[in-house]
Amino acid sequence: MKTNAARLLDKLGISYQILTYEVDPADLAAESAAQKMSLSPEQVFKTLVVRGDTTGICFTVVPGNAQLDFNTVRIIILHLTCSFGKGERFEFPFYSFPFPLNRTVLNGVLPV
Repeated sequence: MKTNAARLLDKLGISYQILTYEVDPADLAAESAAQKMSLSPEQVFKTLVVRGDTTGICFTVVPGNAQLDFNTVRIIILHLTCSFGKGERFEFPFYSFPFPLNRTVLNGVLPV
């Protein structure tokens, strides 16, 4: 399955390699995906979708060996939009939620 990211790289003439692996629904950790592709966790990135109280949907990219810091997301969005106050809360939507929004592939990781 070719992603929009791959289509953009094609359009820009940038070479890349798509790596695949068997997904275990019981273990969706980026670290596991990295191991299956013989990469270090620092070489893959998790794409996480969160929902803010007032900002709505936020699409984030986090290194495979890191956790999403909601306070950092809050600060970045504050600087970009100035659209919410200190009390903004974020939550992770259900796993089925991202696909209809942005065609995100469940457990798709971005190796760098």
